[in-house]
Amino acid sequence: MTNNNQIIRVSGETGVSIHTESPTNQLGMIRTALESKMVNNTSDFDLFEIIKKSYLLMHLEIKYKLPDDQKDIDYCCAAVVKGLRRNPKNIRTDEIEIALINGVNGEYGEFMGISAVTIGKFISEYCKGEIRAEALRLRNQPPPTKPKPTAEEIFNFGKNNTLQAFTSFLENSKRAFVNRPTDEKLQGLHGHVNTMGRFASPAFDFLYQQKMLLISQQQIDDYFKKANELYFIELKIKRQLNQDPVKRKQINNEIAGFVEMVGLEEKSVSEIQSVKTAGIVKALATEFYFSFECEAESVEELAELIEKSRTIKI
Repeated sequence: MTNNNQIIRVSGETGVSIHTESPTNQLGMIRTALESKMVNNTSDFDLFEIIKKSYLLMHLEIKYKLPDDQKDIDYCCAAVVKGLRRNPKNIRTDEIEIALINGVNGEYGEFMGISAVTIGKFISEYCKGEIRAEALRLRNQPPPTKPKPTAEEIFNFGKNNTLQAFTSFLENSKRAFVNRPTDEKLQGLHGHVNTMGRFASPAFDFLYQQKMLLISQQQIDDYFKKANELYFIELKIKRQLNQDPVKRKQINNEIAGFVEMVGLEEKSVSEIQSVKTAGIVKALATEFYFSFECEAESVEELAELIEKSRTIKI
């Protein structure tokens, strides 16, 4: 029999390697097991298979001889399933193995052999255990409330995102279109929408909030028209590259819906703006700013410009 400070377990198919599990380790095991499916929501067939697996593991755990007749094993496991149906326990499937292994290791009193009755006792005693009660308490605890970020933290977060975006921009685009005429600049950005990756949108939000990036309604309209074109091209490329008939059908439906939404030329831009294209718009606007309006030539210079904007409302 083990004491309350450790649980002797035999692991591995050979039953040779022996190690101990402290209550702390068992607490972690139970907390993980509590995320599995409820026994009451498990079919009889699946529950039978779970019991049978744990039944075999019990014998392996203590090198206990299995019954010679497979029917005896099936009968015992079926009886355990019936017992759980007659007397439902608030237990989850992955907890069954823990309960049975604890039982054969003497955690719930002197080991008296393996039967449907003793297995039922193991499960009952496990459900009343202190470690499981602690695991349930921790599971039901509300997550700790995170303090709201301060204005300083919000500013620094936005600054860091913007500097990351500018770093990616410098590495990928190298201001390739700086000498092009204004009417060609937007077209030139076609191949560089994603040079800043996930930092493009937060960089736009920060620069706009700090009044470093100024944008007119006409520019917004132009960006949305361009974004719609780019998104449409992206969908068509996705369809061309995808060989799965189901996914291709989904993409076709998405294309049809998008075409219907933006198809009428007389529709105002405000009517065809969508969440899907908003991210592209922010990327276009931010890249345009970095390419033609930003006075900084390096990340260090941009950091200085951002610091000067701290006097503007955060």
